[in-house]
Amino acid sequence: MKNYLFVFFTCLNLSLSAQIISFEKLATFSIDSLNSIIEEAGLPEGLINPIYEVDYYKVVYLCPYLHPDSLVQASGALAIPKDSDCSLPLASYGHGTQTKKSKVASEFNGGQWNINTIIASTGYAVAMPDYLGLGDADPRIPIPPYSHNDSESQATINILRAARTIADSLDIMLNGEIFLYGYSQGGAVTAATVKEIEQNYASEFTITGSVPMSGAYDFKYAQVDLISSTNVYPTPAYFPYIILAYQSIYGNLFSNPSEYFVSPYDTILPPLLYAGNTGVGNMDNFCTPVPRDMLIDSVMTEFLTDSMHPMRLNLLDNDLVRGWYPLSPMKILYCQGDDQVTYLNAENAFNTWTAAGSPQLEKMDLGAFNHNVCGSFAFLEAKKYLDQRSTRCVTSINDLPLSRKPNVYPNPFLGQITIDVLTNETIEFILYDQLGQVILTEVCSSSKEIDTYDLIPGVYFYEYTNNKGTRNQGKLIKSAD
Repeated sequence: MKNYLFVFFTCLNLSLSAQIISFEKLATFSIDSLNSIIEEAGLPEGLINPIYEVDYYKVVYLCPYLHPDSLVQASGALAIPKDSDCSLPLASYGHGTQTKKSKVASEFNGGQWNINTIIASTGYAVAMPDYLGLGDADPRIPIPPYSHNDSESQATINILRAARTIADSLDIMLNGEIFLYGYSQGGAVTAATVKEIEQNYASEFTITGSVPMSGAYDFKYAQVDLISSTNVYPTPAYFPYIILAYQSIYGNLFSNPSEYFVSPYDTILPPLLYAGNTGVGNMDNFCTPVPRDMLIDSVMTEFLTDSMHPMRLNLLDNDLVRGWYPLSPMKILYCQGDDQVTYLNAENAFNTWTAAGSPQLEKMDLGAFNHNVCGSFAFLEAKKYLDQRSTRCVTSINDLPLSRKPNVYPNPFLGQITIDVLTNETIEFILYDQLGQVILTEVCSSSKEIDTYDLIPGVYFYEYTNNKGTRNQGKLIKSAD
């Protein structure tokens, strides 16, 4: 395993450069091992077929925290198709809630790293931020800033920057397409990152498509109702997690946990969450089944009756439904039967954003499934959405269905190249040099020979689009003799 170290520098505008501390290749996944991952994940056979082997990297980078000029260490993972001859779309995945710092993609642990490695094997470079405070966490972060939009979106934006820098250093071509998708907490992270990019980094990133899945977007109503509920909740640990996280960010809730939590939760829960060595499932065992029962009665009463209560204001600061709507293509996925993140988050977001004028917004209710089961269906639907909008590579024309196979030969070529065109198909063929400049464009409805004697020896790239809108890319090499 090779470790690449970067000397980083302080930058007045972080958008000018990815500030990478290090990146290290942890593994290469063969097609056989990727198929084993598919089998272990319980995905139906043949539904997703790996095309490429995948190189898997751990990335450590710098990211703003609390203040734009205050940089802290963050970590994540990057899965890149191996030996691709053409350019790749870049995607970022936001994982679900984790309270255990080591249960992250950079440690091959949790974080849905396995499913996203499979997605990478089909022609995407996939970045997976651990989020601030998880993974190789900076000791200055006392607890992961859970459900804090600014922290989570910055972790995502900066791993995308790191991915671009790393790809460039490895001579891996990216095609400029940016996709964002995530589940549960990661669904909200996805929407928050879209908002941050569209409002502040539109000149740096153009979002090709995003898929927030089963996320908490409506912090003004849906999430307040959840906190106020007297019903049993399947993952009550989320409740103290967000309270302690917001205290670390805003500092406006209490000076001591005993002012907020009843005994013994005031002494049991904070150390566990701050230590970050207990997973969500185990954390739930230390909580009451009804989350609000962990709070002092007077605190809960004030929260219910005071619209300016500090916790309400903190939640409102992270609301994604109001004051913004997505301009780039987005598809919201959710399940009406979700027992952890109420479907009202998705429906309130969709209705409000649509009324505000969101131009390319879709939604899909995947059914009466609970939160855990919903994830499997959401991943498959998200993959379909990405595939419909992306320009992906293939290792060979044999990986394409017959009706989509371009035939450009010989390769390497010398004086001429031939473009074979299938019956009832019209194609546009564009040839580029290594700088991305167009060398020639041909529209063909039958096979055609193209004179290339004037081209200097070297590497060229082509794009081949048929009359059905299907687009593929490839590489050609001109020999010296």
